[in-house]
Amino acid sequence: MIKKDKKKYEKGHTFYYSDPLNDDFEENTLKRVDLPKDFKYLNKNVFARFLSFLIYYGLCKTILGSITFFRGTKVVGKEKLKKLKKEGAFVYSNHTSFFDVFDKQCLALGAKRCDILGYTDALSLPWFIRKICLLIGYVPLPTSIKDYKKFDEYLQVRIKEEKKWLIIYPEAHIWPLYTGLREFPSVSFKYPAKFSLPVVPICTCYRKVRGFKKPKPTLFILDPIYPKKELSINENKEYLRDECFKNMKKCIEENSTYAYYNYIYKEKENDK
Repeated sequence: MIKKDKKKYEKGHTFYYSDPLNDDFEENTLKRVDLPKDFKYLNKNVFARFLSFLIYYGLCKTILGSITFFRGTKVVGKEKLKKLKKEGAFVYSNHTSFFDVFDKQCLALGAKRCDILGYTDALSLPWFIRKICLLIGYVPLPTSIKDYKKFDEYLQVRIKEEKKWLIIYPEAHIWPLYTGLREFPSVSFKYPAKFSLPVVPICTCYRKVRGFKKPKPTLFILDPIYPKKELSINENKEYLRDECFKNMKKCIEENSTYAYYNYIYKEKENDK
């Protein structure tokens, strides 16, 4: 749900970074705002839910899914999702393109209803576009203690009880066509740890395709990772994060074979 970067970079362009957790090369111009006090994570209005269903499967899954397919996106490992059809799950992926959202939600995860967790930037979009984003599954991060209470209720009902899935990008910021995996914190893994639900890692890797200048993405769906019953919530949070990161890193190192841009670490001036 981040505004696409309009600036064009040629092959071989070098991005210099000093903070892998916070540097953002998508140059998002949207404003991050506080959630409105009356914001509802769970919309119980029958008409709104029906409209959401129509737009999600009529627009999101059908049209946007077709666009991602014809862009050359491939999916590997869909069979690993069959065992998860009857339970909720949290999907984690690296963040390398504006199209990440549609690749996972509309193509990789099939007919399963999936929401997407993101910053509140999209709430500063024009009213109509903002409403469409919410109807197709955009879920803004809480910005206050009261918001977290409502967000927990959403997770309990939507993900745990209704068995939907939530897509999370733990790297937080887009690094265009990046062929590595950035370190990410364990904080977002408290959700599957708390609700005893599986983690599904999906890796976006890039390959060279004859006749095309830019690389094409291949999405690798990895084996689900389940919390351990003998561990506490905090212990499971760390365990799930470490296993997810380890498996994703291995997959990306083996399969992301075409680097279109260069990323080089550079110390900040005040760090020298």
